[in-house]
Amino acid sequence: MNITVDKLGFWIIIFLTFSANISVAGVNLSVGLLFILLFIHLFQKRIDIKAIYKESKEVINAILIFFAVLVLSIVFSDYYKLGLDYLDKILRYLIIYFSIIHFIKKKDQLNKIFISLSLSILISSLFSIYQYFILNLRRPAGFLSTLTNESVLLMVLSIMVMLIYRTENKARYYYIFVSLISVLSLIVSNTRGAWIALIIGLLFFAFFVDKKMLVALFIISIVIIVLFPSFKARFNSIFDLNNSSNNERILMWRSAFEMWKDRPIFGHGIGSFEKLYPEKYILDIARVKGRMYAHSNIFDLLAETGIFGLISYLYLFFSIIKHGINRLRILKVKEKTIVYGYFLSFMTFFIHGLTFTNIFISHSANIFWVIIALYIVDLRLLKT
Repeated sequence: MNITVDKLGFWIIIFLTFSANISVAGVNLSVGLLFILLFIHLFQKRIDIKAIYKESKEVINAILIFFAVLVLSIVFSDYYKLGLDYLDKILRYLIIYFSIIHFIKKKDQLNKIFISLSLSILISSLFSIYQYFILNLRRPAGFLSTLTNESVLLMVLSIMVMLIYRTENKARYYYIFVSLISVLSLIVSNTRGAWIALIIGLLFFAFFVDKKMLVALFIISIVIIVLFPSFKARFNSIFDLNNSSNNERILMWRSAFEMWKDRPIFGHGIGSFEKLYPEKYILDIARVKGRMYAHSNIFDLLAETGIFGLISYLYLFFSIIKHGINRLRILKVKEKTIVYGYFLSFMTFFIHGLTFTNIFISHSANIFWVIIALYIVDLRLLKT
């Protein structure tokens, strides 16, 4: 029974990662099935909770603190019913994390997950490119909404870049192909926040892993400017405070800051921005009267979960980085590339989240927790 459940759990995780950039329903179905399998193993006492906690206690502590603060923001909220949906999301993220930690025990399983993720973004990217060049969509989005699609794409693309450097067989050329297609998809998406996140992330990765990569990045930039003249104007608009999109974001951030000032400790509760923004905090010059989020993890967390929410979010990233730095001290030179690859993924998520709320958008958040779990498992398997 144990072997059957383990194998079934692994293949469900494969389906989950394949659905990463393709199907929300696929991810939701996978999480539901994984919950059942985890419950079976808990009932059979097959899950070694102490061992799971011991191998990454600083990361798990940060995760639990972050989720505890989210729950407290709901408890102290005047709109607690709006936040109840987030209890389901918190449970979902925990299921994803502990399922991968528990069911993935071999390197060949991890490699199959990487292939599954690569197929997900390859299919999505090809569809996005088709939307742009054939259907003439200005903001192609693959199978998801544009910003969510790019948030997922950034995280998984970062893993593909890492795989290029850690793979020695012919599969390396496949990961190069997937990465190039994904970058093209990212370019035609016209998502400026994603561009900035990728550029900064790749510069970081190149500095620590391969400085020759800087030359390749420069050449690719020139090619992009030549082939996509509109890219330059779109990129330049990032720095234009009079740009309507930029100005609208600034107005939302100002409103979110005012919300935080009224409830600075635990905020107004998760989900409250959507209700309070049009009713009380929207500025007169704002164009769009209804917003679900403040278009920034930082400002959303301040408004909805208060200063404790923001601190716990930043502490989560600090704990992941601290965990990785501790491993860098004992890893071989080539193995360090793995840590930097995951750092690249987390960095692109964080930077993109400065101008987009990807920590609460279910699909991008789902993959965020997948990547955190893969990071822990990958470093564990380096010892075997």
